[in-house]
Amino acid sequence: MGPNFRNANGTVNSNSDGKGDNKSKKPWVRPQLGPETVPVLREWLLSPEHVDSPYPNQRETEAIMQRTGLDKTQLKHWFINARKRIFKP
Repeated sequence: MGPNFRNANGTVNSNSDGKGDNKSKKPWVRPQLGPETVPVLREWLLSPEHVDSPYPNQRETEAIMQRTGLDKTQLKHWFINARKRIFKP
């Protein structure tokens, strides 16, 4: 299962570099996580056992990666950004 990225128009981007087909003249659009991925990540982050320490350990990271299809870097960046957005001081 590959990463769950969708273009702005909702189509799945199957190109591994995320920049689309070089033959097309359309501008590159930043890929977004699929609608089925974000609820899984938010569920983990906002669960009562993780609210006090919103940092997944290695085992949890691997389980989330398997459930969402994200790679480790994508997952790490999502958690960094989510902690900034959700747990603002």
